[in-house]
Amino acid sequence: MAPFPRTYLRRLSATSKPEDAQIIVQEICEKHLQDQQRRAEARTSQRSNDLRGLKAQHEQRLNDLNGEINILRERLAAMGGGDSDYRVSTKDVELQELLKVQAPDATANVQSAGRIVHSSAAGKRRSEPAAG
Repeated sequence: MAPFPRTYLRRLSATSKPEDAQIIVQEICEKHLQDQQRRAEARTSQRSNDLRGLKAQHEQRLNDLNGEINILRERLAAMGGGDSDYRVSTKDVELQELLKVQAPDATANVQSAGRIVHSSAAGKRRSEPAAG
């Protein structure tokens, strides 16, 4: 048996009866195919194990992050900064109620102040001379 250069082919020659040579070649081919099948199964099995390991690592990391998020939510809720079920914090609601009680116009002034500052800053940018 001799290999062909730069290929996976093998040359097999036999000097016995042609029937025996055919049986020998078939058995060698079957053995080779079985070996290749075992190698492919081993590679596939290794890849599956690697992927299962990665999946477990990522699931653990996800669980850790979700735990950290829950801890932070609880701390935030304890400080009155917000509840996990609501988008508006309790401190914001208290502030709005105090503003309504102290000065009915204060809420409108606070809301419009952001627009005034923003529009005046934009006006300054337009009125500034170009550098040159």
